[in-house]
Amino acid sequence: MSQRLFFALLPDTAAINAIMAIQQQLPAAKLRLYSAENLHQTLVFLGEFAEPQLMDLISACNTVQVSPISMQFPTLTYWQQPKVLCLLSETVSPALSALVNALQEIVSQFDVPADNRPYQPHITLARKASEAVDLDIQPICFTAHEFVLMQSVSSENGPLYQPLYRWPLTEH
Repeated sequence: MSQRLFFALLPDTAAINAIMAIQQQLPAAKLRLYSAENLHQTLVFLGEFAEPQLMDLISACNTVQVSPISMQFPTLTYWQQPKVLCLLSETVSPALSALVNALQEIVSQFDVPADNRPYQPHITLARKASEAVDLDIQPICFTAHEFVLMQSVSSENGPLYQPLYRWPLTEH
């Protein structure tokens, strides 16, 4: 048995409300908008992960020590492949880089195919997009105080993302 998993940062309530205000300006009839519960910033995608190894993965993550991470997403962009509209962060802070690197190192200890694309912090707003949308937006900002192991569950309305485990990001 396996689960479809990824690590993520979750925006706070103020950021979610600001993101939803942007979504309300998008041509919703042509898109599959992400619900507030599904909004996240992917850190490391694991894909199908063997359930018997889950506790080892969780234990390994207990060793991660990174400070809280401040994020800023000033740009709305369109990615033709995989046809999504997303908010893009143009910088990767040292704390974010440290967290992503630590999680990639942990994931490399398991039978998970490596994603060799350069890391690009983003928050997907909508799927099934066919073109860019020209919107003037205010940057979306939040500070993450935890990172989360998320499970992707298929539903008739698209994937649902559910938090499985959380780890604090603390000053050290």
